[in-house]
Amino acid sequence: MRDTEELKFEYIPAQFEKYKNERTRTVKPSYSQLLNISENCNHNLKSSKVSKNQEEEKGQNLQKIDEDESDDFDEFEVTAVPQAGVLAKKQVYKQTSIANFSTNNDSLSQKSSIQGIPKQNKDSLLSNQPFDRNLTRLQKLPDLELQKDLVNKIFQLSDTNQIIIGSLVDKFKPIYKDHIDYLYNRAVMYQLVHEINYKNKVSNEGDDNSMLKFLSEHSLRYKNVINLKELARGGEAVVYRLQHIDLDEVVAKCTLIDSQQQDQQQRHEQLLDIFSESQQLKLLANDNYIAQVKEEIIVIDKAQGNLSQYVAIVERAKNTLHDVLQIWRSKKSNKIKLRELFSPEALTYYFYQIISIVHYLNSRGFYFGDMKPQNLLVFRDQRIKIGDLGISIMNDPTIDLDEQAYNLKGLTQAYASQEMIQAFKRNEKVSTNKLMMFDKFSLMRTLEKCILATDEQYLKYHKREPKLYENMFNDLRDKSLKETIEKWTVILATDKEFCLKLSMIFKEMGKMEAIASPMQISNYRNIVNEMILDPYRSFQIQSKITAPEQHQYAQYNRKIDVQDIQVEETLYLDMNQVKVFKQDQQFKHIVLCILETLESKIDKKPFQQLLKDPIARGKLESFFQYSNSTFHLLGHFQVKITKLINKEVPPIQKDQFYYFSRWMILAQQDPEKWQANSSSFKSLMKIISNQGQQIPDDVRQFQKLSDLMEIKCRRASEKQASFNIDEHVKALEKILTSENEPMGLIIDETLKEVIILLDRFKDQLSIEILKKMNNILSYEKSMEFELQFISEGYLMIIEAYILEQEGKNNEAIKVYNKVIELFIDFFSEAHFIILQVYGNLGKLMVQDENSDQNLAKQYLYKYEKYLKDQSNSQN
Repeated sequence: MRDTEELKFEYIPAQFEKYKNERTRTVKPSYSQLLNISENCNHNLKSSKVSKNQEEEKGQNLQKIDEDESDDFDEFEVTAVPQAGVLAKKQVYKQTSIANFSTNNDSLSQKSSIQGIPKQNKDSLLSNQPFDRNLTRLQKLPDLELQKDLVNKIFQLSDTNQIIIGSLVDKFKPIYKDHIDYLYNRAVMYQLVHEINYKNKVSNEGDDNSMLKFLSEHSLRYKNVINLKELARGGEAVVYRLQHIDLDEVVAKCTLIDSQQQDQQQRHEQLLDIFSESQQLKLLANDNYIAQVKEEIIVIDKAQGNLSQYVAIVERAKNTLHDVLQIWRSKKSNKIKLRELFSPEALTYYFYQIISIVHYLNSRGFYFGDMKPQNLLVFRDQRIKIGDLGISIMNDPTIDLDEQAYNLKGLTQAYASQEMIQAFKRNEKVSTNKLMMFDKFSLMRTLEKCILATDEQYLKYHKREPKLYENMFNDLRDKSLKETIEKWTVILATDKEFCLKLSMIFKEMGKMEAIASPMQISNYRNIVNEMILDPYRSFQIQSKITAPEQHQYAQYNRKIDVQDIQVEETLYLDMNQVKVFKQDQQFKHIVLCILETLESKIDKKPFQQLLKDPIARGKLESFFQYSNSTFHLLGHFQVKITKLINKEVPPIQKDQFYYFSRWMILAQQDPEKWQANSSSFKSLMKIISNQGQQIPDDVRQFQKLSDLMEIKCRRASEKQASFNIDEHVKALEKILTSENEPMGLIIDETLKEVIILLDRFKDQLSIEILKKMNNILSYEKSMEFELQFISEGYLMIIEAYILEQEGKNNEAIKVYNKVIELFIDFFSEAHFIILQVYGNLGKLMVQDENSDQNLAKQYLYKYEKYLKDQSNSQN
């Protein structure tokens, strides 16, 4: 790949107050701009009026929009952008038609495949002419040189009938080099092609029922939809949030086409815009920076000889960066605010990722073109990605980097330089190097917007903390993107306190999925990956219980997807150095948090395999300096406690005991083994109690372990016929109401045990016991932020259980729906509390003839799938 020359420019601070909005303006409709519309905002999408421009270039029509703003951009289309909102949803792609698409009866198979293309066919995979069935193979594609007048030529894979835009193959070849098979397969992965005969061609109505029917008939992974919620609608596209029987969060987008009002050429261009954007996302690939396409569906109308429909499904983000800034600035105090608190560390982390994204794209000859907070997607794990490539440009590898060869497709004025604005207004051609300069300017405007938006929060709560993010911004003034990202890669990796503190900030806000993310930029990265994340992901792929099978070509490839930065290999520590950190209590805490997050996932089998695998378990046992192979609970401490009592050794530190207890809870999940240690544990407690006031305070921490032992032993008795749930709940209540306040770990384990009982023994719980459970879950001293909200959700579930026992099923249904409404975005559709409610709600709806029975069955299907996953995990 050729290295672009980063042009110097003088950065002029923004005057954001000049702009009434921050909408993207394009020279042709940008259907991808419906990305990230919030559910809670008003979608005032104004219809555009198409008019021919006498000076149109390359057949493009400049669009006029009927709007109230009086500025000098009236001749350009203003595309929809997200309004201020909390629950921003992610981009998807589009549904459209294409002209001149010749087919015959031997065309595409109705049984579409998303499997990879056989490696032995990689040198001759494409049809020689677009969709010409008389020719079944093409000369070796690596030798193919596309003519400039054929840049939009579409080719078809003769093995699978999947289709590729030829110009993208040519442009991405320098990136993929000797891995052309990856290029082919990535371009078509998750692509489904269907042929249908329509007697009477109709325009797409774009209503909910049509979309449900379309997905049920044509989708492979998303045909079983539980709920379809429209997020945004414009003149050409509609975006839906999909709740389906699997656990990934996605959005579907289809473009609205009226065949009576569009000529074939217009539909052809629309398809190429949409289809090209989707394939470019897949070819850019790196899931650290690029939103992942989960499925694309292409329907060919054989009667008309064209592409009738195109729908794409893409992973959905939790927020946009614009939304996060709005929440940070909000004066309101609510649950969402508590989970999105401004911190200098979080903004620094975001800045590092945003600069990395632009550097990654530019290093591949890719001009993003519309950098702004609204187009930066913040996922639950706090990774930031881009998914809107509507006005992006991929440079032509045959054109010199300084040759003025490209017309801007659009811009957002508030984030554009004057030179960029003038080039756009005059339709002037610019070079690749100039495009990259424009990207850097928009990047700096975006970062400046973030600094200005958070200045009040910084001064009010954090003014004694360093502004690392502002230092990073200042470095961009004088350094290239590559120099800046290389410098800050070293700074953040060697600043141990920064990454550990950021992980703790995420934990305190209940962002459990994000705890491991900062470790990827710290010098702990290799240790965390080798000790935990790499083996876990390997077992996760083997499990394949809950997550859809990941396409092999979607996975990160070090030879293709690596970020082009140069740092010393010694920057990141390896497992041989892990002994140095065994006494690092802060790092040990983060490791435990990561393990606890993995253990809490719906699919528990990968975590259980992690603990059972001799190599993986050995590394963890070495780190925690304790073996769980025999799990003699007290063998590790019996001698030490005796010596402590006799003052023969230094006292045990409180933190050491606390972290050891957490590791024991994770390492040994068989409650019967806890029960087997019960008698020896009681003997030890007598030794400690007999010492009276002479026992060191640190040793008294072991007495608190008796409560944990009580919980674990009682859990073992659940399988026994003599198990008495009433006594069990009373014992749990006693733990929280004893004179000696239990430590936070015990509080959390008690709350978790009540939740387990609610899930397992719902039908055996009397109203009296439910009220006792209500009292326990109302305990407000939990250490875990997320557990506090889980408890709040289960308090509502208890309310519904009581209503059911009183025969008030309709009222119970309302409560369950309220739980989903309040918590689904907070926890995600894959959280066990949501899945539990699906099951309870489905059962009640089946009994109610006035309820949607199809929806009830979908709820029950998802819940039963969840139960099956739990059963498989225990086997």
